Amino acid sequence: MLAAALLATAAALWAPPLALLTLIVAVAIAVWDRAALERDLRRLAAAIVAETPELKLEVGDGAWGELCHNLNRLRQQRRTQQQLAALLPALPLARATRLADTGLPPEGLACEVVVLALAHPSALGDPIAQLRAVADAALHQAQLHDALLARAGDRLLLIFGALAPTSPAASLHAAEQAARALAQSWAAEAATSRPRLALAAGSARTLNLPGLGLTVLGPPVDQALSLQCLAASQLLCNEEAYLGLRRLGRVPPQPPAPQLAASDARPAYAIQL
Repeated sequence: MLAAALLATAAALWAPPLALLTLIVAVAIAVWDRAALERDLRRLAAAIVAETPELKLEVGDGAWGELCHNLNRLRQQRRTQQQLAALLPALPLARATRLADTGLPPEGLACEVVVLALAHPSALGDPIAQLRAVADAALHQAQLHDALLARAGDRLLLIFGALAPTSPAASLHAAEQAARALAQSWAAEAATSRPRLALAAGSARTLNLPGLGLTVLGPPVDQALSLQCLAASQLLCNEEAYLGLRRLGRVPPQPPAPQLAASDARPAYAIQL
């Protein structure tokens, strides 16, 4: 197009009769270039959103080739992220994306975790609708706090500290915030219609199970599930979680819940949300 414009200028200076023809040619070339650019952009957009994983853009020279090269690289990263999301369906999307670059936690890695167990009272209402509502709220908190989301029967687990290197205090604070947010979501409901919440902190190990994805095994998981069965309108905590929250200034000193201490060798604490 630039060459045509220069030619038109020269023609206007040396051969005025040819200037109009040259200008027409220059305009035609400009229209042709624009149409070709639009065609390439449409092809590029189709390639970006295409579901065919093997489709790649042909890499040319110059700036356009560099753009195609970068887009091919981004599409490869997207395919990796999609494969990882299929392998680890319980991971929050943001964390699954980061694990695509950093890799999975080592098998059997010991870590300090905080487990928040929750479930809706199954005796009231439609259990499927209730489970969907609880899962939707739990997923939101998992995305917000970078927690691992897992399921145990009709109960859900939010596991803090298993996916990212963080301090136990930070994991405990995030879990307490998530518990309060979940309780607030059902604050307008009757006490008998609210999800039951339990919190347990301690040491656990990561495990990647075929077809089930990344999970966590250890006493905090078992304790959270046991306490959740006994939970009512308050948040039940194991001793380690309660002492951690007290050190953070989130709860006042209090004795263990007597009815729970009598039924279990490990003391439990009921916290008002």
